[in-house]
Amino acid sequence: MVRESYEIYSVKNTRISCASWQSGAQPKAVLFIVHGLGEHLGRYEETAEVFVENDLAVFAFDHRGHGRSKGKKGHARSVGQIIEDTEYALMKCRSIFLEVPIFIYGHSMGGQIAASFLKKVKSKEISGAIISSAWFKLVNPPPAWQIKLTNGIKRVVPNLTLSNGLDPGHISTVPEEVELYRKDSLVHDRISFAMFRALYRNGLKLLSEKKKANVPVLVCHGDKDKITSCQGSKRYAKNLGGQASFKIWPGSRHEPHHDKDKEEVIRFYVKWIKEHVK
Repeated sequence: MVRESYEIYSVKNTRISCASWQSGAQPKAVLFIVHGLGEHLGRYEETAEVFVENDLAVFAFDHRGHGRSKGKKGHARSVGQIIEDTEYALMKCRSIFLEVPIFIYGHSMGGQIAASFLKKVKSKEISGAIISSAWFKLVNPPPAWQIKLTNGIKRVVPNLTLSNGLDPGHISTVPEEVELYRKDSLVHDRISFAMFRALYRNGLKLLSEKKKANVPVLVCHGDKDKITSCQGSKRYAKNLGGQASFKIWPGSRHEPHHDKDKEEVIRFYVKWIKEHVK
């Protein structure tokens, strides 16, 4: 497997770190990864290995304020800004993998961004989407008074950050995976008031809309997730209509691709993509 690193420049000349994994032969398709809040592209190296072994390539990027990309940790002024970064990264991906189908894979916050990208950008570059444990609705959302307070603070100091409150034990039932997450120096727990407010409102908005998907979409979620709502993902899939399917991973928490059945999970994704390559 060959890993290549790249740098691109997005909105306001923000440097975005990217990477690709491939075998060297022409891939049948490319998995374009949009990672979750607080993490980074390096956490998908193991996933990339399986895809490459199955004649598929992988491309990923670090969100601004994440991993090795520039920007204040955990801050973006809007969902639109993150989508713009995603579009720049997609253009880089396409420049490397010409005339190869691209499937977007968004996890957690990245799942919401992938869903928003499909809706707002309507890119002809995307042949399908996998939406994993998406942040449409939180399992334990803040009370109304905290949301009101967040709105007020956002207007005064939008880039002020605080801990996202995520319990690392909730990402997986596998202790070793949790420990790797805890010890990862590129993982952080920050989120700004502006970014939280934008993501919180956008997730609920996506659930309120009923619109058919233009490409095949696989929506999946662990049924033991204590961070993002499995029922939210189910509702989102239903709203998309016949092009979407919903898959539950029994016994998995927030990161099925890092949980007890991760081999089965990743094989399922590989199989699904190959079934939808035209």
